[in-house]
Amino acid sequence: MRLLLLAILACPALSQAYSVTLQVDMKQESVSPQGVHIAGNFQSEAGFGADWNPASTEMSDSDGDGIYSATLDIPSGIWEFKFVNGNTWSGAENAPATCTVGATFNRTVQVPTQNLVVPTVVFNQCPSIPMDTTYTLHWWNDAVFYEIFVRSFQDSDNDGKGDFQGIIQRLDYLTSLGVTGLWLMPMMESPSYHGYDVSDYYATEPDYGTLQDFQELLDSCHQRGIKVIIDLVMNHSSNQNDWFVWSRNKQNGYRDWYRWSATKPNQTGPWGQNVWHAYMGEYYYGIFYDGMPDINYENPDAQEAMMKVAEYWMNLGADGYRLDAIKHLDEDSLVIENTPETFEVIRHLNQRLSAIDNQHFTVGEVWDYTEKIIPYVSDSLLKSCFEFDLAGCIQRAVQEGKASVIHNQIQKMETLYPRMQYSTFLTNHDQDRLFSNLNDEAQNKQCASILLELPGIPFLYYGEEIGMTGTGDHLNIRTPMQWSPESGAGFTSGKAWRSPNGDYTNKNVELQEADSASLWNHYRHSIAMRHRYEALRKGYYLPADCDNESMLAYARVWNGEALMALHNLSNSSQSATPSWSASTLTQGNYTIFEANTHAVVGSCSIDAKGALKNWNLTNPLLAARGNRLLILSQANWAQTAEPTKASSFMAYPNPCQEGTRIQIPESGTLRVYNSYGQLLFSETVEAGSVWESTTWTPGPYFLHLETANETYALRLLVLNQR
Repeated sequence: MRLLLLAILACPALSQAYSVTLQVDMKQESVSPQGVHIAGNFQSEAGFGADWNPASTEMSDSDGDGIYSATLDIPSGIWEFKFVNGNTWSGAENAPATCTVGATFNRTVQVPTQNLVVPTVVFNQCPSIPMDTTYTLHWWNDAVFYEIFVRSFQDSDNDGKGDFQGIIQRLDYLTSLGVTGLWLMPMMESPSYHGYDVSDYYATEPDYGTLQDFQELLDSCHQRGIKVIIDLVMNHSSNQNDWFVWSRNKQNGYRDWYRWSATKPNQTGPWGQNVWHAYMGEYYYGIFYDGMPDINYENPDAQEAMMKVAEYWMNLGADGYRLDAIKHLDEDSLVIENTPETFEVIRHLNQRLSAIDNQHFTVGEVWDYTEKIIPYVSDSLLKSCFEFDLAGCIQRAVQEGKASVIHNQIQKMETLYPRMQYSTFLTNHDQDRLFSNLNDEAQNKQCASILLELPGIPFLYYGEEIGMTGTGDHLNIRTPMQWSPESGAGFTSGKAWRSPNGDYTNKNVELQEADSASLWNHYRHSIAMRHRYEALRKGYYLPADCDNESMLAYARVWNGEALMALHNLSNSSQSATPSWSASTLTQGNYTIFEANTHAVVGSCSIDAKGALKNWNLTNPLLAARGNRLLILSQANWAQTAEPTKASSFMAYPNPCQEGTRIQIPESGTLRVYNSYGQLLFSETVEAGSVWESTTWTPGPYFLHLETANETYALRLLVLNQR
């Protein structure tokens, strides 16, 4: 559901306070005889008298390791502070602008509605992005997800409405694009077009097909190595749901499954809306509108009923859930979001799903600042959440030409989230479409490149890959997919439930597939690069300094190699010499290869600290809005030069564990290379050949098919046996 994100302009004093531990590394400082203190605008709330007093709140170093800490009781909110070496303002730190706010260069801390230990920072420095490679990764870290509004994707029976069978018809398209995960927007029975008010949690939406159709879709996706997550709307149901009908009629012990009041409480919602709705002289709570009453999770029977719903779809084969409006699950009196009770409900859900499959994936919609999202991905709660701040930062950086916007946000995310466990996107079904925000194909291509080269779990919104537009009313953002210039945009032969955008005749999949320079082919290529290079899916983020604000440069480092991304955010040609002062790369001389072709284009060296030195690129100039991906390696990547074609040459499932079917479009010579470019075997194959990979060791493989007419390539990932 769309929430109106409110800017927090002040830090209100709340009755509830939470334990917050702040820590600062002073090992590089000569600590004052007066000790180390904190000064901030929370001191009066924490019981230390007036705010911004540099002498009243002392920190301690009980074990003598040079790290000073203080634990304070602070209400939730965003607060500002400084560390002070001594007890006067002359000893206040001067941390860089990249990790502080305003002209006063204050640090900030976001206190959620729970206890918090803030990671240690170095006095006078920003937090360092972690450079370890010991973090735990999962199947979703290898995935590229695609969000589908079923009603608008493909109509299979010409009734004008998209359906499960329509998605099945388009699975080859999704595979060709490189999609390995689907998020289906609500597909349970609902009286509305959008489905976010569920009337029966155990039935599919009749417009979309039967339960058997849904099962066929799951099976077809899994055969192709595509995971499927579905929208689970836990916060509220439809007012036509039997649970609510029984509740409003005070029958069968269901009354407390929803929140009721004999009189209308003096309470409004987070954007000032009415949340108490009249029925027969009484009032029920629904944060979004009267057709969506909120379920009362304080009632154990209601909570158990929703847990059984979640188990049901997982047992049918769903790989996980996108959890809608999750921060509003369980209200605590007048506190209507991010309550401790909400976290307990989510913890219970995780336990129940883990008992079915400990590799289930959950991604939460917590439409809020990064700092407020963190508690949802901590302590055995959700596996991931959507990163709304980063989505805005990518668009802002591309619009304004400011690389620091992305560097600063990624730095924050990498130090707060469990490593790599955040879901990235550009826009979704509740936001104006990207091409409407950035009505420029070069900027859209740049956003796509950045999204697919950054850390995280990327999600694309259907139609984003061809530049579909839409603003304002959500109906305008969820129009039918534009497949072709024919009548109905290739979506239906009947009367579409909503007319396609008027530009479908010149902006559609059919035309863009045939144009090698199209936005669609740019997305397809960027996704292919992410699948091909493990570093783009697993490597840590290493920002590079170019002394050029309009040049976004960073590396993804994994297994001793680096993929260097260069993005010229300006409208003129630029050159830059990237550098960094430390990394996990081993000392030595490195060759620079183009990631697209594996052509040698330069050299550099890495010193004993992992610092980048002696950057020498044959052609350092990057065109306006240009994007470049380079390999920094001591291996000979030139041995695995990329062939020119990949369409219709497919392997599914991919990744695989127990064998894979390789689709051979033409007879020819099949060559298989490992990730080091070593040729493992070369054989003649016939069209339709089936290859089994059960004897292959786990890891990535590059399959090249040379025929009389074309040259093809694909990447196959073989996983450990379960």
